[in-house]
Amino acid sequence: MSALSLSIERWRNIVEQTFDFSLQYRYRFDEGQQEINVELRDDAVPEQFFSGNTEVVCLTGKNGSGKSGVMGILNLTGTSLKIGQSVEGGTDASTYAFTYIFTRFDYLYVVKVTQGKVSGLWQTRDKFRADKIMRLSCEQIKSTPIVDTWYYASNNLQLSFSGNKNSRHDLSISHRRRNKSHAGHDEIFYCYQVMGHLDLRERMASRLFTWNVQRSWYQKFGNIDVKLPEDTSLHYKKKYVATLVALRLLWGIARSYEENDYFWRTVNKDNPDVRYLIPGNDSLLENISQISSEESAFKLLNEFSPLCHYFFSVEPYMLVKSLYYMQRSNFTRNGTVRYECSPDRQNDEPFHSILSVMVQIKENVSESRFTIEPPFSTGEWKLIDLYATLQRKAKESRARANNMQLLLDEPDSDLHPDLQRCLIKSMLDLLATHAKQRIQLIISSHNPIVISDLPSASVIAVDSSTDILGKTFGSNIHDLYKHRFFVERSVGAFASSKIREVLDSEEIDDEMLRFLIAETGEPVVVYALQNKLRTTKNMADQEIDQFLSRLTDQQRALLRGKLNEG
Repeated sequence: MSALSLSIERWRNIVEQTFDFSLQYRYRFDEGQQEINVELRDDAVPEQFFSGNTEVVCLTGKNGSGKSGVMGILNLTGTSLKIGQSVEGGTDASTYAFTYIFTRFDYLYVVKVTQGKVSGLWQTRDKFRADKIMRLSCEQIKSTPIVDTWYYASNNLQLSFSGNKNSRHDLSISHRRRNKSHAGHDEIFYCYQVMGHLDLRERMASRLFTWNVQRSWYQKFGNIDVKLPEDTSLHYKKKYVATLVALRLLWGIARSYEENDYFWRTVNKDNPDVRYLIPGNDSLLENISQISSEESAFKLLNEFSPLCHYFFSVEPYMLVKSLYYMQRSNFTRNGTVRYECSPDRQNDEPFHSILSVMVQIKENVSESRFTIEPPFSTGEWKLIDLYATLQRKAKESRARANNMQLLLDEPDSDLHPDLQRCLIKSMLDLLATHAKQRIQLIISSHNPIVISDLPSASVIAVDSSTDILGKTFGSNIHDLYKHRFFVERSVGAFASSKIREVLDSEEIDDEMLRFLIAETGEPVVVYALQNKLRTTKNMADQEIDQFLSRLTDQQRALLRGKLNEG
């Protein structure tokens, strides 16, 4: 795991707080002895509690308590830190001070910040084994290694990353997606990949994924335009157009050999001989300029046979056939072709291959656009984006490190309570498919449903005034609101004040009382209102005790608390 311990003297609005992110041990740095002291936690969580490869920690606290600030410190290790480096700008930066302990490849590192700058860096001399060593000697270093960490801010005002491009998840983007359902190739591709996930399959797998290609895309090869004959309508040229689309797709792959170094370095690494499968670009363009019929187009397509087989595992004829049967509607007046696919259809594999290739060669133009219909809601988009992000980052981390740290800021926002209830399990199930990775999920949340899936050691309150916070795992929402989110009342403020006003008033009329009795959902409060109606006086404490005496111990404790709130 990456984040192990963070001791803050001052950081933004956080003062004198220590956070332990390891679920088994507590880590403290002794600068005088240049040692890290490791102690077993009293509330240690078994290493296999969540899953074989993932642990979860959640930050809770009121708005403005500093949860995002803590995330910001943890995210610092995503870059190399050096002595004298400023960790943040701003007028208060010179007052910031903290000590952060993290791990990388079984070595521990210490970052000490004073007056807003990195003042000390240390590394353990030996590989760390917590079950054997409890005092770890350190030596000073000049810079830290880069940790495989990734920050995902899923709320509406922050940024999430899709491939190499940023997409702002604000209201305008939500509106665009709901009404046009258009997104970048990367977003659509990873969305399509996670569509088989258990949470998404039943709700969303019936959606149509579409690929709309305009005439200006499938008839244009560099500076060469292929003209369709004018003697027949496009309806009768369906196979011809499918051949041109296949040809344009394969030509795009060949052209990217010179323009997309990263893609081809990856391909060459897996298959060094793949470069011999690529036809020469100059001779291709000359042959393309000679296309005059479906037969001549298909003949040229056969020159791409090795490349087609490599990327699509089929011969060119089968690629054209797949495109032919994926076309579900007539051509538009301007020649746009619409190909449709759904994850629950049999033509799923060809579409997935095409989408995958388009993502890899980075050909993201408006003439070739992928969409999803019907559009997803904002909450659905966020769930898909979250799962796709986890899938992508876990896959990408394989080549870099065995350990990965994912910082998820309010991943449950905009989700229906039923999806929130399943969120932790769903993320664990998805990440369990990457068994070779060791993954640390550090999330923030205001949601008691999410917290009820986590043991107490996994829930960190960003609030220096809290003492004993009580248990969380499997707890009811009322207790979690009070002890983990510091909400003293779980009834709406208006309802609470209205009921209190009625109970305290000597002049309340019967109509108002009867309305509240009919509308109020809490039995103890209803009983108090009924007594008010009968006696026109406040309910006496002894009457409450008589009523509570007929309840079980569990009901008595819960309802007495509700009455105190009302």
